Amino acid sequence: MKFLIFNVMVAVALYSMVRSDSVPANIQDAVEQIANVAAPVIGAGAGMVEDAAEEFAGRNDAPVAVAAPAETAVVTASPVPTAAPPAPLPPLGPPVVVAVAPVVPPQDQGPAIAAIDDPEVLARRAEVLGGQATPGIQADEVAVAEQPAFMTPAQRQQELHRLAREMELVFVQKAGF
Repeated sequence: MKFLIFNVMVAVALYSMVRSDSVPANIQDAVEQIANVAAPVIGAGAGMVEDAAEEFAGRNDAPVAVAAPAETAVVTASPVPTAAPPAPLPPLGPPVVVAVAPVVPPQDQGPAIAAIDDPEVLARRAEVLGGQATPGIQADEVAVAEQPAFMTPAQRQQELHRLAREMELVFVQKAGF
């Protein structure tokens, strides 16, 4: 019911604003003009609601309370109080420079590393480091695994071309061309 009355009021307000011959001078005049136009529409709507309530009450044999239409009230606007401007901030003083000495934490040297005399470790170190001289072992004493023979760029291109031709042939055979 509230939504019905609200929608009717909005429709009446829009109609009165568009179809009005005289433009209201202020808000008070506009509210009075809308209230004058809306009063008959609200009365007709209330009558329709009462008729519907009686018809509904006749079907269910249950008493229905019908509220009286609300009276319209005129609201006047009060002036909005203005706040005083904030007080200005005090001026800043000269900048303060503080000297801070850097704090260097003591460096941890870690555990002492003992000299490595194991020939296997020394041989592995020589292999990893690419045959660089290590204390106690000569480079020719270390057995280095043979490097695999890789393809040259031309061989790689030929092999890829051959593989692509084989894949094309497999496709043609499976597709049935």
